[in-house]
Amino acid sequence: MIPKLMLLCLFLALFTRAEAEVENGKVDGSLVWSQQPEREAFAYFSDPVLQLNDVLFTLKNRSLEWREIEDLRGLDIGLALGSTLGVFKQAIQDGEISLVRTKDIESSFKMLLKGRVDACPVIDSVGHYLLRTKFSDVEREKINSSVKSSEVVYYRLMLSKSMKKNAQLMAKFNLGLSMLKKTGRYSEMEKDFNQGLYD
Repeated sequence: MIPKLMLLCLFLALFTRAEAEVENGKVDGSLVWSQQPEREAFAYFSDPVLQLNDVLFTLKNRSLEWREIEDLRGLDIGLALGSTLGVFKQAIQDGEISLVRTKDIESSFKMLLKGRVDACPVIDSVGHYLLRTKFSDVEREKINSSVKSSEVVYYRLMLSKSMKKNAQLMAKFNLGLSMLKKTGRYSEMEKDFNQGLYD
């Protein structure tokens, strides 16, 4: 079995390499990235391609509806290696929420089913995809996702500024994306994605 630290290092290395290749102009660009000031120095960013909502997955028999971080005090949260602490960071540092690191999201869900964690913060679409593809109907039926998002992140196409053509390509990409949204095709694709038609 590969040690967790090694897995984390491998993930970060691949992530860092992809970003560096855009910065150095070795590739035209990469999908999908959050727009950050340090990345804007070397890359163009498109209009949002995806809006991803982080929600809490819990067991249905331990229904958890929350409004504030304080509502989660005393809970054990399962979070996959490589995932950021997000809005839970301060509460975890203050010891109000206990963090249980897992190998991956699938492992977090397995711990949730065994009652070893109380909740798993996961991107809504990613969590439901894994439940559809990795878990039985009986297991899926036991897990629920919160209505409230803990965090909303917009992801975009990132193109290297070191290639002159990319400014024009980005304008074309944004135009195409806008047309997809205006015609309703984007909404159809998003709905199909959320229903698992692209699994």
